[in-house]
Amino acid sequence: MTSEKILGIPELEIFTYNEIEVRSIKQELIRYAASKNEVIPFETVNCWLMDFQELRMTVTEVIKRIRLAKLDNKFGVTDFAAFMNVRLSDYSTHYKHEHKEQPETRVKYDESIMGYGVAVCKFLIKEFPNITKDKEYIIIDEYIRNNMHDKNILLRDNSGVTAFYPAEYFKLKQ
Repeated sequence: MTSEKILGIPELEIFTYNEIEVRSIKQELIRYAASKNEVIPFETVNCWLMDFQELRMTVTEVIKRIRLAKLDNKFGVTDFAAFMNVRLSDYSTHYKHEHKEQPETRVKYDESIMGYGVAVCKFLIKEFPNITKDKEYIIIDEYIRNNMHDKNILLRDNSGVTAFYPAEYFKLKQ
């Protein structure tokens, strides 16, 4: 039973993680707890999983947030804010991933920027003539105004200019 069902208002749109994704997140939370010398109750872990889903975070973003929260020097009782009060742009400073060759049709990632994923423009936008429909652009950064649905993404357009664009105009890939 959710608050929305009780109040009779529309339900939240959430991500639903599959079994492997849930296992991956739980594994990162176990490592997090061990690094903080903490025992996180099973109920709390499940609640955090639901919170991440309600915030519509991809599994990759959740794992990045958990890993970055480990770097904080606070010990003791962890609250959910520990995962939200991190700078995702710091991730590549501390963690390095193997680079796999991408097919030529994919965007090549510039290793000098963190990259939040790829954005593909859904349709032609008259206000943004330097953005091409169906072309992939690397997401350099994100800016969330009021909630996860009110988000701008920083992209480098076809002319080489870097600017923020409304995320709603793009299909986002992690």
